[in-house]
Amino acid sequence: MKYLFLFPLLAVLWHSCSPSRHPLPEGWWHASLLRTDSQTIDFNFEVIRQQNQLVWYIRNGEERMEVTDFTWRDDSLFVNMPFFESAFALQWQPEENLLSGSWKK
Repeated sequence: MKYLFLFPLLAVLWHSCSPSRHPLPEGWWHASLLRTDSQTIDFNFEVIRQQNQLVWYIRNGEERMEVTDFTWRDDSLFVNMPFFESAFALQWQPEENLLSGSWKK
């Protein structure tokens, strides 16, 4: 009997961690961060999947900075940046193909 209950639990856990559950469209995205002084920080990043994992490449001139630390919770995406000691808390709005949220430094 334990195995019968374990399988549905594993199926739910696997589905909740599956990258296809929140399929961000691959390709180039534009981000605009509003600073407290009302100035914006604009940058572009590429969304791709490598070995079925979500990866962002942020373009900074000729440099490409890789981001791989993502956590999905319902319709929210939490992105821990491996640089700048910062993170994003974003909400995915698939009908508008939009991520919105806040930047924490």
